[in-house]
Amino acid sequence: MRRLCLLAFLVLFCAIPTFGFGNVNGTITDQGGQVWFDGTIQFVFRPAASNPTAQYYWNGSPFSSSTTIPASPQPLDSNGEFSLTVPGNDAISPAGSQWTVTVCPAASVATCYTKNLSITTATQNISSQLIPPAAVVNLSVPLLGAKAYTDAEVVGAASGTSFFNITQNALKVCPVAGYPPCQWQVVNPFPIIIVPGMLPSNAMALACAQGGGTILVANGTYAGPPGSSWCNNLILAAINPNQPDICLEALGGHTNCPSAGTTIPNVKFTYSNGLTIADVANIGIHGITLDFTGSASGNVTMAGVAKGDFDMTVNNCVITSPCIIFGGTVTNNGYGNHFGYLGLAGGSGGFVMQAGGGHAWTVNTYDVVHIGALAQPSGTYTAADFNSLCDTQHLMTVGFWANPSVTAANGVVFNSFSTTADSDANSIVIELFFTTANNFTSGTGVTFNPSSGNYIKTGVMNWGSFPNPTVPACPAAGAVACVAQGGPSNSPNGTWISLDATATRTSVMYSGVKYPAVVPTVTYKTGTGAGNYTTTNTATFAVVDATNQALTVTIPVGMKLVVSASGACGQTTAIDTNGAKVAILDGASILVQEELTAPSVSASIAYSLQAVVAGDGNSHTVQLGFAGGAGHPVFINNVSASFVPSMTFQLTASN
Repeated sequence: MRRLCLLAFLVLFCAIPTFGFGNVNGTITDQGGQVWFDGTIQFVFRPAASNPTAQYYWNGSPFSSSTTIPASPQPLDSNGEFSLTVPGNDAISPAGSQWTVTVCPAASVATCYTKNLSITTATQNISSQLIPPAAVVNLSVPLLGAKAYTDAEVVGAASGTSFFNITQNALKVCPVAGYPPCQWQVVNPFPIIIVPGMLPSNAMALACAQGGGTILVANGTYAGPPGSSWCNNLILAAINPNQPDICLEALGGHTNCPSAGTTIPNVKFTYSNGLTIADVANIGIHGITLDFTGSASGNVTMAGVAKGDFDMTVNNCVITSPCIIFGGTVTNNGYGNHFGYLGLAGGSGGFVMQAGGGHAWTVNTYDVVHIGALAQPSGTYTAADFNSLCDTQHLMTVGFWANPSVTAANGVVFNSFSTTADSDANSIVIELFFTTANNFTSGTGVTFNPSSGNYIKTGVMNWGSFPNPTVPACPAAGAVACVAQGGPSNSPNGTWISLDATATRTSVMYSGVKYPAVVPTVTYKTGTGAGNYTTTNTATFAVVDATNQALTVTIPVGMKLVVSASGACGQTTAIDTNGAKVAILDGASILVQEELTAPSVSASIAYSLQAVVAGDGNSHTVQLGFAGGAGHPVFINNVSASFVPSMTFQLTASN
């Protein structure tokens, strides 16, 4: 019977003038901003609540109250859009009817979204009237064939749970590692294998179309894929890797390596221009050399790359830029990456971390980094340049070799961005940094610009002699290390430990100190000898002599000021128990005080005080003060050149 009614409706539908239709279109986007592409939409006629069983008429002809348009749900297109022709409720009688619109996403949600709408006999876009709640795919009970537009839509999943990511066109699984929460990973149905003559970029496009994957690369030389070929969850791996594939030791005169600067990689990607890999996550390069011999400009830039894993060499870098630049982008941090091996040969420097603005390059680890300076650039070669916004790096071993022609070189620079202000190149740990077989005539081994929490152990260092006991101020050409004088609040704070015990150098440890570029000093001051100092102050300490019993000094962070004061004091007119008070003051603040009782009126008793002021980078006025008890005057002996108060101020390194 229903089919006969539907047939009758279709006959009438074709015969009735088009002015009774509403041309309805729209785009379905949920409240989370996700377009419901590949979902479905359907309109079901809803009689008026006041006439649920009445015979309905559309433009005067009988109309079935069980009408559904279309008969089966219509798919939304790849943009989540639809277009349908629906009889207008304003052309249907009795009045008050509506259409129940049901929209279902391609994601495996518990229920579809429905809404009652009145459709008019006009062209209308109903996007703003159909905004479903954000899709939620609950996998607390695993569902075979579950689908979601994004990883974030999935809730309740345990490790081992899988679903199909519609947007990435990839099957994903929640691994045990990192759980909870789920660190969704692509389940690759098969690896892609390429051989010489094939373009890696074509294989990468195929892998990216399925949401990522692994590409195995046979031995040979290939045209290097551009940065635009990279997508999330993509790994390029040599089938037969031979890392490390550069012999930087040859720069130091070893004979059991190929000639200086050469490489014999099993897999090599060649580039005619710089390579920028940006805003991708979970990628990898394993056992592959990126060669820039023919590059017109630039080498490698990694910006906003997250949670990658790398074992690679960047070789024959053009001399006008560093071999590799690490950083964030305007939208993403670069973070959580691991470099099992990173070989860098050539360039104007080894690596630079976050050269300029944008987000940070942070929380990355490096097992082995080998850096080779193949030629002298126009300026000073810097092996490891921590520029700015690159906190929390952990490097196990960093080796630096240089061609004998390279005479101007820096080893490690913390915060090359500024010599006066902390630029967040902090909490960097280098377990071992060393250089061999070249003696640099300029440049500095380790430069501590304003920064905090950095830690470095150095082995053999080919810059000058070791500083002892004080690290010199930057710049210090040819020095093993230097520390910038960044100002009261910006003095560097870090740890440098030297492990070099060679015959020509002394092993020195600078541990847990803020390295001030200040020479320790001792200042001795005495009274004038021109007559006793006196005061009637009782509530507060009076300054004894603001010139001869005081010192104004800036105490750098990592230093201390040790102060001692001695002399004799007493009271006139009358004696109070503990009535003669003497103190060392920091400004008006009491550091230490002594209360004395003179043996008799106008007789004196000796005092001796010591105090220590910790360095904070600020200026301090440290001075002698005195006060009385019950109002009887107090004096400090100052009657001759040999009978005067004295103070000693010793500015020294903290330990």
